[in-house]
Amino acid sequence: MTQFQARKESAAALGTANRFEATVLRVDRLAADVTGLVMAPTANARFCYRPGQYLSVVLLDGQRRSFSMASACGVDRPIELHIRRLLGGCFSDAVLAGLKVGDQLVFEGPFGHVDWREGVGPVILMGTGTGLAPLKALLEHGLVVGGQREIHLYWGGRVPADLYLSAHLHRLARNHARLRFIPILSRPHAGWVGRRGYVQDAVAEDFPNLHDADVYACGSGAMINAARARFGDLPGFDEERFLVDAFEPAAPSTFSSGLPTVRLSVNIQGTVRSVRACRGATLLSALQVAGAPILSICGGKASCGTCKITVAQAWRERLPNPERSEQRLLANLDDIGPCDRLACQIRLTQETDGLAISLICEPTAKWPA
Repeated sequence: MTQFQARKESAAALGTANRFEATVLRVDRLAADVTGLVMAPTANARFCYRPGQYLSVVLLDGQRRSFSMASACGVDRPIELHIRRLLGGCFSDAVLAGLKVGDQLVFEGPFGHVDWREGVGPVILMGTGTGLAPLKALLEHGLVVGGQREIHLYWGGRVPADLYLSAHLHRLARNHARLRFIPILSRPHAGWVGRRGYVQDAVAEDFPNLHDADVYACGSGAMINAARARFGDLPGFDEERFLVDAFEPAAPSTFSSGLPTVRLSVNIQGTVRSVRACRGATLLSALQVAGAPILSICGGKASCGTCKITVAQAWRERLPNPERSEQRLLANLDDIGPCDRLACQIRLTQETDGLAISLICEPTAKWPA
């Protein structure tokens, strides 16, 4: 078995082998830049998933874009996604705007290890923007199976328009005594009467002791890192019960020459090319934009391992140490060397200018002409 085949089998073992076709049922405008996409698997196929998991929409060119399910799984219940428009995005900009009822999509999944935990303490759901999607699925599930556990949902945005489902969540809280909904704005107008600031600070203020608490954090990597640092100083914080779904926007489908860039040296089967990439992007998205034949099944969430690359020895100590999720996944992959990393977890900054890497590809893979 080749190393490339082993990686594909390892990905399949993590639950990445199922592919479905779906029919679009509704396309709802939830906010100026957020669309609710509701679809159902075709051909009587049932798509079963756990709350907190996500799927990957497969585009015509083979690229994938990952979105969390925004509703709990149920018999004959459609799949709901919340999708924020990214200017130049392969799916959110180029495809989503043209979708209509009856159109067909192909997706794979489910993926992800965020799931409802049994326990006796409070459940704290915290997210920003479309990070609400997996929290909404967890909330719906928890209201059915969570017994008498209190559920506290903290949802943050910059301005009121960012909280596109606040009316629905307020209604849920009025109808369920054990649900508390706390909307938070970081840039509120003068008339805002709710909480101000950031979700992680609000949670820390309300829960000075996190003993027995299950904390689910969904949103940008920056928010999740800030939350981890803030909660790490609180009594009772348990890293094993801090479940996160970090996501970053995928790279635009085209390279923007107007943004600050870094240079990359990429070796594919002995052919080395210099690639320019936008700062702030992940290495995975930069390689995809450049046309490199790199696999990505989970959409950059460090749960499949198919975007494994080898960093040049000179760069091994210069890159930030991998986060725990990357460390865990690498430890479970075959044939891992000391210079191997996940491309989806490397953020391109000024300090990575000149980064040299090698891709592990199928023997026939090569740079596009």
